[in-house]
Amino acid sequence: WFNVITSAFTHTTASGNLLLTGLPFRASSLMSPFFGGSVSFSGMTKANYTHMVPSVAAASTQITLYASGSGQASMALAITDFPTGGTVKLQGCVIYTHDGG
Repeated sequence: WFNVITSAFTHTTASGNLLLTGLPFRASSLMSPFFGGSVSFSGMTKANYTHMVPSVAAASTQITLYASGSGQASMALAITDFPTGGTVKLQGCVIYTHDGG
C-alpha cells in the first residue's frame, strides 16, 4: 500500500517520470515490468487520461505509474503532469514478486 499526499507540491525544474521509491523488498530479477494494483489520484493535469496503474520493473525498489485513457497511448506519468503549487494525492496498492530474504 502507498499513500502520498502533498499540500503544496512543487517540482520546479524537475523532469522525467514520477517515481515512488522505497519499496520494502527489491522486485524479483526474473520479473519483466509488471503492471498490477490500483491507484486513486487527484491533482494531475493530464488531459484525456482517466486511469492509472502502478508498475514495478525487475530488480527495482520503485513504482512507476502509467496513465491511459480512451483513444490515448499508455504512457508513464511525468513529474510535470502535476502542477506546481497544487495538492497531489496518490493512494493505492501495488503487487509484485521478490526473490525472498
